[in-house]
Amino acid sequence: MKPWIVVTGSSGLIGGELVKRLSETYDVAALDVAPPHIRNANGNVFYFEVDLGDPQAIRMFFQTNNRPILGLVNLAAYYNFLNRPSLHSERLKRGLPELAAAYKAHRLSQSCFIQASSMACLEPVENGVLIGADAESLPRWEYPRFKKESEDILRSELSAENYVEMVLAGVYTEFCELVPLHQFIESHLRNKIQRFFYPGDGNQGLTYVHLSDVCEAIERQLKARVVRRRLLLGESQPTTYRQIAKIVDRQIYGFVIPKIRVPKWFARFGASLLSKIFKREFYQPWMIGFAQEHYQFDLQALFEQLNWTPRRRLCDDLPLIIRNAREHAQEWRELNSRRPWHVDDWPQLDRLVRQTLPENNNETN
Repeated sequence: MKPWIVVTGSSGLIGGELVKRLSETYDVAALDVAPPHIRNANGNVFYFEVDLGDPQAIRMFFQTNNRPILGLVNLAAYYNFLNRPSLHSERLKRGLPELAAAYKAHRLSQSCFIQASSMACLEPVENGVLIGADAESLPRWEYPRFKKESEDILRSELSAENYVEMVLAGVYTEFCELVPLHQFIESHLRNKIQRFFYPGDGNQGLTYVHLSDVCEAIERQLKARVVRRRLLLGESQPTTYRQIAKIVDRQIYGFVIPKIRVPKWFARFGASLLSKIFKREFYQPWMIGFAQEHYQFDLQALFEQLNWTPRRRLCDDLPLIIRNAREHAQEWRELNSRRPWHVDDWPQLDRLVRQTLPENNNETN
């Protein structure tokens, strides 16, 4: 029986593109709780609707589809910015031991299990200080806490396996599709008052990575020997808030708008007020304390393991992103509307919670 590569979370931004890329070389089992928006991969992709928070559903899938596994990439995650404990995240963690057991039962000797982690799990550093691949996850809000706890489960279950955590920086495309960056650009496109203010140091920055670089890195790791079990995946240099603001301003207005640095208490008050007025207001009071975070990756381990580092840079791609927002507005809105960040963006999960956890069918407050 021909082996395949299993990709969980295959309907997401990374999963959809990765499935297409891998299907050029491999048979791919694309697993998700819901079918993808567009099935535009070739005939080597086999789509399966599997509840990855249900151990029994996972067990039944692998018993029914018992092909050898050449690699498994776990991208399944529940992503939102409410910063509250979620039953959806708890269910995904419940499914991980069964997923690891199925992998061990069906994997080939050269197979690799890749777990997608997040830069948000890492502790920020001072400007100019590099974060190494050995940096442990120290999450400070709910989404990275889910990622850290998932890592702990898989490290225990796969301690003797070819297991690699890929810590991803902010993943973007030519149409943005990175929620915080999209919200920032939209505030300028729609001339919102928020575009004039910032509660942090504009010289601090984050690390980003283009979707194509993420998919290439994962494909390379599926073929590479596992020496380091944890890799950082992002650009070699961070992009500062000031750099982003200047590029966005010049592309949209033709000049740079002065930014006013406001006290954090004022920013929290403004965010609290807006979140009460608008149901889907992105900026929340809890985010203000993270405005000065700085992340800068040391990519030495990535280069040693894959003989490769990312090629794209956000600063180079931002002008194209803005042009697409203005010249292809409908596609821009459609693509970015698919990026979940609010509890209402996961309606299909509420049904599953009611089925499997009837006594706890609401978000934990």
